[in-house]
Amino acid sequence: MFCHKCGTQIAEGAAFCHKCGTKVVYADTFQQPIDATVQTIESQIEMAQEISAVPVQADTAVNGENDFRRFLDSHVQATTAYLSAEELLNSHVPQRFVWVCFGVPAVLSIIGLLRSFSPMDLIAAPAFTLLVGYMAACLFDFIFTARITLQTSKNATKFSENLDTDDLLAFLNRQLAYLQPWFHEWWYIRRAGIGVGGTIAASAINAAAERANEITIGTGFGAKQKCFVQIYIKNDVTASNAGYSLGASSRAFAMWPAKYACIVKTAPILQAAMEYYLRSDKQN
Repeated sequence: MFCHKCGTQIAEGAAFCHKCGTKVVYADTFQQPIDATVQTIESQIEMAQEISAVPVQADTAVNGENDFRRFLDSHVQATTAYLSAEELLNSHVPQRFVWVCFGVPAVLSIIGLLRSFSPMDLIAAPAFTLLVGYMAACLFDFIFTARITLQTSKNATKFSENLDTDDLLAFLNRQLAYLQPWFHEWWYIRRAGIGVGGTIAASAINAAAERANEITIGTGFGAKQKCFVQIYIKNDVTASNAGYSLGASSRAFAMWPAKYACIVKTAPILQAAMEYYLRSDKQN
């Protein structure tokens, strides 16, 4: 063998070079660390292969949200002319009945003015138009809203067991959060009266609802929340009318019919949400 520094040939087993005095380094000195390094690298490669072989588990929460949106959009497509819940909510709901309700008394007022004109008629005619038109518009708003409510409630799934309404509230708040600002936080709704008589009547209605195990939940609708959407729950599976129904109400002293447009947009979405909860979420 030779000295690794000066190249002089030295005897086997010598500890130092007899010419330059450099300590002789043998290959066996590095063998153990090299072998250990190779083993470490090989173990890391095997570990990486094992990790890559394990299937990636999808986020169940994300999958649940995607499933819900697909279910919601499919229901909207099947029951309306729109392709998604967002498209339905952003659509314009024609309310031609409002124009008819105000147009008919307006025409009658003009005819009355042409037949017999007086200064007082200039005040009476607009007042007649506004009063009769508004009352008629509110009436048709109520009728059309009730018709859609009954239609959606007729196809509602009946409960197989009493609902955990706290869990239902959490479900609606979680799954419909992506549709803000159309839907806001869901909460329990109880009647409130104005004055002593109204308070007593409201308390009696609330007490009767509790005895019948009837629960109402709801949320404000739209950015300005001029209307409220509600889900009425008859939470008693032994009753013949057990189940849920949908509804809408406008703010107190609202000056314009709004329930019809509200229920047209929300009924398909809320019905799909309840059906998904009853069929899928509860089974899981």
